[in-house]
Amino acid sequence: MPYTSLLGLSLPTTGSLSGTWGDEVNNAITSLLDSAVAGTTTLSTDADVTLTSTDGSANQARSAVILWTAGGSVTRNVTAPARSKAYVVINATSGSQSIVIRGSGPTTGVTVVAAEKAIVAWNGSDFVKISSSAVSGSALSAVTAATTSATIANGNNPIAWNWTQTTASQTGFAIGETTASTGGAGSQVLHKIGTLAASTADPLQVQTRGVDTIRISRTGTVTITGLNGATGGGAAGSDVTITAGQGAATSNGGTAYITGGAGGATSGSGGAAGVYGGNATAGTFSGGSASVVAGAGSGGSSGGNVDITGGIGGATGQGGLVNITSGAAGNSGAGGPSGAITITSNALGTASGNVNVSVATPSSATGLAGILTLQGGSSKTTQSGNSGGVVINGGNAGAVASIAGGPVVIAAGAGSTTTTGGVGGALTLTAGTGGLAVAGGAVSITGGTGGASGGSGAQGGAVSLTGGTGGGSSGPGGDVTIAGGSGGATASQGGTVTISGANGKGANLSGYVTINAGSSTGTGLAGILALNGGTSRAAQSGNSGGIVLTGGAAGPIASVAGGPIVLTAGTGSTTTTGGVGGAVTITAGAGGLAATGGAATLAAGNGGATGAGGAVAITAGNGNSAAGGDITLTTGTGSTNGAVNFVNTNVANGTVATTLTSLGPTGASTTVVGWLKIKVGGTTQYIPYW
Repeated sequence: MPYTSLLGLSLPTTGSLSGTWGDEVNNAITSLLDSAVAGTTTLSTDADVTLTSTDGSANQARSAVILWTAGGSVTRNVTAPARSKAYVVINATSGSQSIVIRGSGPTTGVTVVAAEKAIVAWNGSDFVKISSSAVSGSALSAVTAATTSATIANGNNPIAWNWTQTTASQTGFAIGETTASTGGAGSQVLHKIGTLAASTADPLQVQTRGVDTIRISRTGTVTITGLNGATGGGAAGSDVTITAGQGAATSNGGTAYITGGAGGATSGSGGAAGVYGGNATAGTFSGGSASVVAGAGSGGSSGGNVDITGGIGGATGQGGLVNITSGAAGNSGAGGPSGAITITSNALGTASGNVNVSVATPSSATGLAGILTLQGGSSKTTQSGNSGGVVINGGNAGAVASIAGGPVVIAAGAGSTTTTGGVGGALTLTAGTGGLAVAGGAVSITGGTGGASGGSGAQGGAVSLTGGTGGGSSGPGGDVTIAGGSGGATASQGGTVTISGANGKGANLSGYVTINAGSSTGTGLAGILALNGGTSRAAQSGNSGGIVLTGGAAGPIASVAGGPIVLTAGTGSTTTTGGVGGAVTITAGAGGLAATGGAATLAAGNGGATGAGGAVAITAGNGNSAAGGDITLTTGTGSTNGAVNFVNTNVANGTVATTLTSLGPTGASTTVVGWLKIKVGGTTQYIPYW
């Protein structure tokens, strides 16, 4: 007897079953159709099952419903014939086990989890799940993979998924990939959270221990906040770290950007980009550090740059400011110091990274260039000690002998090189103004101390103040001006300018002080060195400011002389004729209204306890195949001409008789009053006077 290929129903042939067709139809067709449409195969044994399949008689595979009632925890396989058939599968296990409905072969099959009710059907190669009770209230693990795109519109129906995890190293909810995505580099998104243009909802809120740590508002504001110490379960507040990825092998590390938003198209300023340390709230605790740290280079590569750049201004707007500000000290208690500002490049490999702090050049031809300001913190009213200073230190040299310490260069900007009139920028070092009844701050420029090695050492560093070189062929060199501060409005003394060489140690010379005017390199005049005492005010009593040149005093060693003062005029040209040697002129100041002119005094130093007084020598220059220079003593003219005074050089008349054959000047005495003692070639001589 032939049978159908799917359900195994009898197919009586024409003329057969004469007198017995009722039994064949009832038992091999009708009863079997009843089972195929509404019959149930109950499986109660906790074991893998292969459904029976026979033609023309009852079997397990023909039933419409498969009911699993076994109890267990191990997943069991139910193998059905690999042919077209649909089943209603009910997993009514008393345990927690899943069952897999699969085709003979076996095929992969489809899983029906505990308590799930599903309709499965053969798709030509395997059983697949058509529908499931899990979608409308069964276990979430019963949800099967989508076979097409789908959208679920929940309306005003919130859904909350909560966990109570008790297993270590477990992720409550993960979104990932079964295999790597392909075909859409840069355009595919695995997970998207978004709102519509008119939405009033914030698209994202992430909470840690009930407190917002990441929040994106409906207007696009992104807030990332670490937990406070008390909330986070520790003494310190939580860190917030933004770290770019490490480069592979020889590739650069990624860049970490914190960028303020661009201003509006018409008049809006660019948004600020801030990195702020947290405020301390009590006691002597410091404010939190704000760190922007570039990645370290690998091998011989450079460390990453740290760029803190203000936003670009609009067509006529100012570029954004760059503020690097340390945290303020606490407002109560003993008062801690303000936070430090540290800008440090990393050193890994052959060279340390540079630290560049630059103000951008304006894009507009008429825009003003920005100003770079380094400012120490201002003190509070009750603070003791100094306000915050500004310290610029060159790097210390390492152990290599030939490496110098890092220089500190402060250079004013160059004037315009394309248009005339662009003066070079001034460089001003100005100490702070004194407070009420307090002296102004000092300005000190000090050369570095020489290094030491054993019993000897290196020379101290030089201090040079040099005016700028004149431009082109006729620009004069820049002046160097060192000026003491002005006195107060009423009766305060002006500040003193002191230029001192350092004291020598042991048997070494003390440092020189050299002040040179600039030399001429062409046909221009050499510069003049001028030392001017201060001019007095109209209501001042006493002298105007003088000029004092004092040689150094000798120490306790007997053979050491006091330091000389040498005023030497410049030598005339030695390559061309006519270059006269420079004159040395010492001129006292002219007298004021009805006042005597100032005296010009050359005084040698007094001798010590048993030493001779110092000599005063006025020596004219020697001639070179020409006459020697004259010495001229000229008294001032007036209603009565001034006289030449000789003090302590006169000698009284003695007993030696002399004869004077020439007549004396009108008004002279008729007898010799005394004698001037002089030396000629080392021999003492006398000149009589009346």
